[in-house]
Amino acid sequence: MRIVKREEFYKLPAGMLYAEYSPQVFTGLMRKGETIYDNEVPVDYVEISLIDEIECTGDVDMMGQLDIAMDGETNIPMAFGMSRRNGLYTDTPEYYAVWDHDDINGLVKVLATC
Repeated sequence: MRIVKREEFYKLPAGMLYAEYSPQVFTGLMRKGETIYDNEVPVDYVEISLIDEIECTGDVDMMGQLDIAMDGETNIPMAFGMSRRNGLYTDTPEYYAVWDHDDINGLVKVLATC
């Protein structure tokens, strides 16, 4: 894993696995999509979250399913591959922890034992 600044992150190809990073804190686990440019200046990027999307028809359905799942018995299916624009809001991270192939292979090994 390596930690890169936002400017370098924009240049990375789609498909990279990463977490947002602030000193000593990792947030989320996402797959980077394409960087979006305006006159050759990066203005946003597409991301696919791997840990916080569920199969749903919209926000109201999502909130309802999550409320029901709090009973501890209801299983709701995760959604993998739902992309969204990051939005580059004011809380956009300055740093990203970008995983390499060894990190990804290690994660796959752990997940295979679940």
